[in-house]
Amino acid sequence: MMEHRNGEVKSKRPAWQDSVLIASLVLIAVALVAGLTPFAQLWGINHLSYVPMLTVVVLVVLSAALQCPPAQRLALALGKPAASWIDRRRSPRLKRGWYLIPLCSFPLLWGFRSRTYLQGDGMLLTQALQLGQSFRWTEPLSHYLYTSAFALGNRIWGQNPVLVYQAINCVAGVLFVGLALLIGRDLARQSAARVFIFCCLVAPGATALYFGYVENYSLFYLACLLFLWLGVRTALGRGSLVHTALALSIAVMMHLAAIVFLPSLAVLAIRGPRGERPGLRSLIAAAAAFVVPPLLLASWFFLTGIRPGDLDRPAVSLLLPLVGGGSGAYTVFSARHLLDVVNEYLLVAWTAVLLCPALLVRRPIAWRRPAVSFLMTATVLMALFCLFVNPGLGMARDWDLFAVVGLPWLLLSLYLFVDEDRSRRELTRATFAIVSVALVVTFPWVLTNADEGRSVARFRDLLDYYVDLPLTAYGHEILSIHFRDHKMIEDEIRELERAAELRPDNFRYAANLGIAYRLAGRADLAIAQFERAVELEPNRFENYANLARAYHLAGREELAMDALEAAVRLSPGFVEGRFSLAGLYLRRGMAEEAVAEYENVIRIAPRSPYAIEAQMRLQQLYKMREEGGEGPAGSVDTGVGP
Repeated sequence: MMEHRNGEVKSKRPAWQDSVLIASLVLIAVALVAGLTPFAQLWGINHLSYVPMLTVVVLVVLSAALQCPPAQRLALALGKPAASWIDRRRSPRLKRGWYLIPLCSFPLLWGFRSRTYLQGDGMLLTQALQLGQSFRWTEPLSHYLYTSAFALGNRIWGQNPVLVYQAINCVAGVLFVGLALLIGRDLARQSAARVFIFCCLVAPGATALYFGYVENYSLFYLACLLFLWLGVRTALGRGSLVHTALALSIAVMMHLAAIVFLPSLAVLAIRGPRGERPGLRSLIAAAAAFVVPPLLLASWFFLTGIRPGDLDRPAVSLLLPLVGGGSGAYTVFSARHLLDVVNEYLLVAWTAVLLCPALLVRRPIAWRRPAVSFLMTATVLMALFCLFVNPGLGMARDWDLFAVVGLPWLLLSLYLFVDEDRSRRELTRATFAIVSVALVVTFPWVLTNADEGRSVARFRDLLDYYVDLPLTAYGHEILSIHFRDHKMIEDEIRELERAAELRPDNFRYAANLGIAYRLAGRADLAIAQFERAVELEPNRFENYANLARAYHLAGREELAMDALEAAVRLSPGFVEGRFSLAGLYLRRGMAEEAVAEYENVIRIAPRSPYAIEAQMRLQQLYKMREEGGEGPAGSVDTGVGP
């Protein structure tokens, strides 16, 4: 943009560029304030508080430097040889060698992969893989892909489901980077605009899904991005409505939350490419592309005998309540939930937030254009999804489910932003502004997840922040399992005590705490917790078996025998309990009862190790009877494993 003064021609800085710069500086300032002060409420942008101070200083200095034109010129000069080297290795099918970037991203994704499964349902999902659960109602295709890969790759990674998730999601990250490059090439003509689009897509915190994140949402996010991109291409007359419907169908099979996008597909079908309504045949083909794949998947599951596996996560209502519960209630329009929604967008779509001021100073937006109406519909639908759907774990812990809410808004902002002609210099400065914000917002988020200690510290802060939500106790249980895996028994006990305190009506927390006490040798405390579990769930044989173990540890064998008798009454096929009960009978001189239980063990599980041992014990008993003895006492193993 040029302006004439006193016969001289001077360049005038565009208003949109000032707005991007100002917005980036504001966002950096908010990240610094949130990271250097104990503001747990700003969980979407406070990740600087979990990295070392020296790292904070380095990142802030680099971020500030990238806002300065001399540093930008230096960075461009340093990057020019690499870009030229890539351009020289052209492929006949791909005009430029930038396809090497996705391949080179894998070492980065793997090197900074998440070190724990504390976010979302990572712990339960890894257990589901080990148990062979191949199907979940909410995410049938994605969970099936992970379990199939686990089954096929056992020879490579053994019985390590965490490694399965990390490897697959890093590979999905390579596909995500490649798709971001394709979107940049498709939406823009000049290279500066393509680089800008690419940076805007990969810079937000949602990219953490591809750093070895242990969850099912990585493939879901990728499928949603593919659907939105194909929808834009269809609206511009460069794509097919059938392909767009097929992409949405795949996204729905990845996770049922994608069904929220269905009205936006309907808007696209009604408006048609470039405002021209598609014919009846095209609409029928699109409908078939959306409906047939889920039917085929369901048929495959039915024919192969795959049935849904229920994960042991406590159930919550699908939608948040509108009102109720007092001043601190977590409702749709409560201040804390609205702040959580803001944090979610700041975490997963801050680049869209950054571009909003620039869009306000552009020419009026043509909302009736098919691409704009398609993306705007999807943006509104995702905003409603984020507002009304219940984040049962707290949105800071369920951030991965809601990661897709920022995608349509981000694509809408990018589409409108690059729709106007902008100079290479202007776009380059805007790109550096994006990178500078990513250094203090997204990179600390990745660093936090990549370090076990920092990840645990953040998880504890989130549990304290959501202390009054029903599933906070579940979070303490997950953290206790993490400590159990690392042989940190005291930390495990502390977290389980907190879970049992928050939910005294849940038998599982009492039982798990009792097991931890027993393993620590605290028999009396274990007995108290197992008695509590029996009181809450008197029809579960495991509670009586665990109680018998605690009684045996305390030397109260008569009570242990009573508890085991109750366990086998509730579960006649409980072989371990019957074998242990027979041993207790022998110790108390009840040979006939012991013989009966050993015979039951052999009858119920004739090929089990317990049956083999029971057969040996019976032979000893019969021999002692013939010789006039009373029979061996034998060793006692009371109950089931932890």
